[in-house]
Amino acid sequence: MKLAESLSEENTKGRIKAVGKVFEILNALAAIGAPCRLSVLSRHLGMPANVLRSYLVNLRDLGMVNQNVATGLYDLGPALVPLGMAALRRFDLMKVAQPLMEELGEGLNEPVTLLTWGDRGPIAIHSVERYRNFPYEVKIGSLVSVTATAAGRCFLAHLPFDRWEDLVAKERQERGAVVPGDAELKMELEKIRRSGLATRRDLLATREGLGPLQIKVLAAPVFGADGKMVAALAIISQDPAFELDGAGRQATALTDVTRRISGQLGYRAPDSGKGGGAA
Repeated sequence: MKLAESLSEENTKGRIKAVGKVFEILNALAAIGAPCRLSVLSRHLGMPANVLRSYLVNLRDLGMVNQNVATGLYDLGPALVPLGMAALRRFDLMKVAQPLMEELGEGLNEPVTLLTWGDRGPIAIHSVERYRNFPYEVKIGSLVSVTATAAGRCFLAHLPFDRWEDLVAKERQERGAVVPGDAELKMELEKIRRSGLATRRDLLATREGLGPLQIKVLAAPVFGADGKMVAALAIISQDPAFELDGAGRQATALTDVTRRISGQLGYRAPDSGKGGGAA
């Protein structure tokens, strides 16, 4: 048993070292700044050419490294482009959104959460809390439902069908009749696109037998320079006076902030239509 554990630990360390080498190679290709020969990259890294070639073959198969067929020169591959763009968008998004989220949370005295889209649905990436003991907590890094949350439906209203079809089917399988059918969901998403907002009202159980607590949520989309939705901004309130009306003070403040964030990300709204959405 000890031998097996030791081997497993050694294998893990080996894999970690291999990952480190991969990043060294990619960083070296970026630093060189132009397609290069194996010998040049080998000298730059101080890595034996035969070892380096093995890494490059695997990285080439994954699309992370490109090798020109005619010249044999190596360069960064096409698979890195969407990763880099995604990282850049998130960095720009956070940089732009944080101060405006603080402003929104301060002005409304309500929690505000920013979510982006991942392979398994919306992910909370930043939150501005206004209450220490707020019972409805969205932890950073947590996934939220695509059909049962305002932010989730916001994404459904603006992302292509094939991006979320499987996720909705999975939630229907897990949650049954709680998830709306195709016709009902379609109507809801059209309403969201028209209004520029998604709303949600839920009753949550509270501690110490105090009875259910009503939670209200407003969510609106943030768009990038390419016109595609990149995030959802949600306000979550336990205040009975909180308005879900699209013409209310909270909705007006939310859409103003999402438009400002979108504008700083390079989005230019069409002349007609509100260009909003939530879910």
